[in-house]
Amino acid sequence: MRKQSKRSTGKVLIILLLTVLFISACNSSNNGSNTSSGGKEGKIFTSKDGQVQLTLDEVWVEDPALNEQAILAVSERKNEKYAIVNSLLKSNMADGATLDDFKAIFMNNIDLSITNAEESNNKTINVDSTEAQLFEITGEAQKVKVHYLVALLEKGGSFYQIITWSTQSKFEANKEELLQAIESFKVLKETPTTPASTSTSPPESTDPNNKDDQNTEVTTMTSDDKKAEITIPASMSYELELSPDADIQASRMQQEEYMMVLREGKDTFADNFTLTDYSTAVTDSMSQALLNATLTEPKEIEVNGQPAVQFELSGEIDKIKISYLITLVETDGNFTQLLFWTLQNRMDEKRDMFINAASTFKEVQ
Repeated sequence: MRKQSKRSTGKVLIILLLTVLFISACNSSNNGSNTSSGGKEGKIFTSKDGQVQLTLDEVWVEDPALNEQAILAVSERKNEKYAIVNSLLKSNMADGATLDDFKAIFMNNIDLSITNAEESNNKTINVDSTEAQLFEITGEAQKVKVHYLVALLEKGGSFYQIITWSTQSKFEANKEELLQAIESFKVLKETPTTPASTSTSPPESTDPNNKDDQNTEVTTMTSDDKKAEITIPASMSYELELSPDADIQASRMQQEEYMMVLREGKDTFADNFTLTDYSTAVTDSMSQALLNATLTEPKEIEVNGQPAVQFELSGEIDKIKISYLITLVETDGNFTQLLFWTLQNRMDEKRDMFINAASTFKEVQ
């Protein structure tokens, strides 16, 4: 029987997920800027890309510190009222993905930020002339009891997520205003429904002012046992656990960049187990976890003088289209997986960065 490698797919994370430190907002001062327009009808907040807007009371302000991934974030911190908007292109999901699929991804990842999470009060409402799913979530974030009112909808070529919340003790007093915030949501620039396969241009950054992709600064991360290291862009860091098996892991969720290093001792395999055998085991394991998996031809390379193979694996996990750059390295005592991944339609713009980072891996004596 062939030895299977560690499961390598990790957690699939996308910007719609509830993976931010929401409660960091609840007890801190407001550093947000106010670039909105006001009037008798309320204050209009528009996302930087001009895609969406919310209309709220005059006391609300823009608050980008709530969530770096959000396309719009606002708050009225004095009374514990918060709202963010996220969007996801349908082309980043499997063909035919529905709003129910979008919600399933959201709910499957709630545990990343919320403990003892409970969903309640599901209903359908009308938001921006579109049917939306409205529901509540209660739980604890950073040991603070929180209560969310969430709406999910689809319009044009995107799914949208409007998350509002307060502390549990103030939720009932704030609920009506949070619902009004959700009902004020409008899509100003509807994305086309053209499938990703017909598009030849890479997507824009989630933050049009983000310069990190041009930043050449790097950082070296080392395994806990100090026996392996890899140099990656300084914009990546340990944000959350992608896999309990990883020796090194990092991410930049705002730009959908993820990395893991997993080492496996050769002594766990048969004496005649080769790098080719290991590549087959990893490929088989990961392909089984993906739907519609496609694989590029493996290339034989060297990583810091050690034999290695490198290839790309693409497919779907939980209806999300992702691509991995996989580099498998053989050293005297280990087989090592260097895994970099992102959304499928972002791999072209990130491939060189991933390849360069993988080439820096080395074991330290």
